[in-house]
Amino acid sequence: MEPSIAAPAASRRRRVLLLMAKLAVSALLIAWILHRAGLAQVAHAVRSADPFFLFVSFCLFPLGWIVSVARWRLLLVALGGEAENGLLMRSFLVGIFFNNLLPGTMGGDAVRVYQTSRSGLSGPRALAVIVVDRFLGLMALLLFAAVALAVEADAVRRSPSLPFWIGGAIVVALFATWLLFSRSHPAVALLGRLRARFPERFRGLFDRGTDALFAFQGHYGVLVKGFLLSIAVQALVVANAIALTAALHIPVPPGNYFFMVPLALFAMMAPISINGVGVRESVWVFFLTPFGVASSTAVAYAWLDYGMILVQALIGWAVYTFSYRPFQATATTAATSPVSPGVLS
Repeated sequence: MEPSIAAPAASRRRRVLLLMAKLAVSALLIAWILHRAGLAQVAHAVRSADPFFLFVSFCLFPLGWIVSVARWRLLLVALGGEAENGLLMRSFLVGIFFNNLLPGTMGGDAVRVYQTSRSGLSGPRALAVIVVDRFLGLMALLLFAAVALAVEADAVRRSPSLPFWIGGAIVVALFATWLLFSRSHPAVALLGRLRARFPERFRGLFDRGTDALFAFQGHYGVLVKGFLLSIAVQALVVANAIALTAALHIPVPPGNYFFMVPLALFAMMAPISINGVGVRESVWVFFLTPFGVASSTAVAYAWLDYGMILVQALIGWAVYTFSYRPFQATATTAATSPVSPGVLS
């Protein structure tokens, strides 16, 4: 077999095996959770949910879309791109669809990188926009978790290692903030020396990579505004969790969700299952049962939460099917943005 044919075939096999492994993990976790909780009890908990609080929970999602799109546009405009809010909103919803209904095909972030590149930015800078967008969201999650642990002594007593994990993550986030936004630091000089050692034919690729890495150097106002928008987004996520638990009559003090939600989201980011199925249920059983919540009710919470996500994905599917068109570049800068002056010397 020709090497050019064998390589794609091997890559496909690896993707299929990885998908099968994730399906197996999700299936095993769901089987274990349902054996413990009981499917009939979970169904009863779902049926007993208060419709008013379910409605309140779902109404919080469009607010999150608006704030998330505002953060995306803030970062995009900061690098010289331009796109209308309506176009970005449609792309954002399509991203939710790709993230949650097409596992293993194309991630929502890939859709957003593509659309950002069509706004007048180069491919590497479009990637930088989405990476920083995600990074600011993670920073807000860490802030919520740290503040909640500081005021919730019971949480620390139940899990003494939590402060060390969160503290370590905050240190890493602060280092990344310094690397991405600081106007001048030793990494720039180091990369400049590395560039001189690269063969001439690779320096263009190297320059595009470093341009993306340092694209937000000195944009401190953007950092602050983006971080505040991220706090607003995560506050809405926590409010959604509180509304869902109110719908299920779960007696957990609201303050606990400010650390449980971030930690649950971090756990579901692990690429070991299909869209967090199985992990989501296990995490919420772990968090809620110490408060005297039945396992069946904790699983019902996880399923209602995922149901809300799937409804959003269906809305994204409708947008993708009936009204989605990739927007055209509007900025005068073509997809060959120059390297920012002062990044490398």
